[in-house]
Formats: sequence, structure tokens, C-alpha cells
Amino acid sequence: MTATHLTDRLPFSPGITAATAVRVLQQISRDRGSTALLLGIPCMLMVLLKLMFHDSEETFERVGPQVFGIFPVIVMLGALLGLALGLLVSAFARNEFQAVQFLPAGVLPQFLVCGLFLPRDEMYGALAAVARAMPMTYAVQAAGEAATHSGVTALFVRDAVLILGCVVLVLVASAATLKRR
Repeated sequence: MTATHLTDRLPFSPGITAATAVRVLQQISRDRGSTALLLGIPCMLMVLLKLMFHDSEETFERVGPQVFGIFPVIVMLGALLGLALGLLVSAFARNEFQAVQFLPAGVLPQFLVCGLFLPRDEMYGALAAVARAMPMTYAVQAAGEAATHSGVTALFVRDAVLILGCVVLVLVASAATLKRR
């Protein structure tokens, strides 16, 4: 980062950061296309998954709920966190293309260690600790809770709060890295 980039930034201000985060969330909530994608794509992907496992109902029932937990997170990461992560990454990327290249680096490791392929307690060494720091892990766990319990459990609520906290954290970090003029 050059000296001119450093001088473009104002000192961190919680008020300005919060206002920027609220503005981003309001823009997303007004965008009907994004809302349709956030709701429609996971449903379409679940239908595709069901068709893939049409001969193996047992496999679908085992993996389906966890995958259902992953789809919204991936879409959300692509939309909301993608926007927020894009804002955050833009502080470090030299151009838009570099910023877009960072997004798979945030999503794919989460997909691999979220507990869908291998339970976290069976993961090698530090991978379980890494998985505990990733939002997708909690989405998979919450989906599993929803699939196996008829009511809302404390674990489901905790996981939902953790996911929401991650979204807010990334939005705040993104807003804090924006250049202000």
C-alpha cells in the first residue's frame, strides 16, 4: 500500500462504521433480485440434490439437511458476505479482479472443513479448531439440529447467533476499511 492510500483513510470511527454497515444492509434488503436469489437458489439446489440421490433416500436424509444448511451460507457468502468480504478485500487488492479471486479463498476452505465430509472430532489436529472459527460449520450444525429436532434447540439458536455475528463482524470490518473522502 502506498503512502497516498494511507492518507485517504480516516481514523476508525465506530459511528461512521456502523452507519456504513446499516447502509449496506438497507441496500441489500431493498434489492428484490438478491432476495429472490437468496431464497430461490438454495431451493433449486435442494431439488437438484434430491434428484441426484433419488435411488438412495438414506443418503439424501443423511446429507440433505447439512447440505441445505450450506447452500444458504454459500449464497449469502456470495451475496452479503461476498459484498462485505469484497469491501474488506478491496482494501488489500490492487484491482477488482484480485478482490474477486479472494472470495473462493474464503468459501472453499469452509466447505471442506464444515463437518459435511468428515465430523470435526475426526479431523486432523488443528483442522477442527479452524472449522470452529468458520461460519459454514455452524450453518451445517444448525441445519442438522433443525433436521433432528422438532423444536428450536439451544444449539440451533447459538449457531444462528454465531452466524449472524460473523456477518456483522465482516460488515463492520469491511466498513472500517473503506476509503473515506
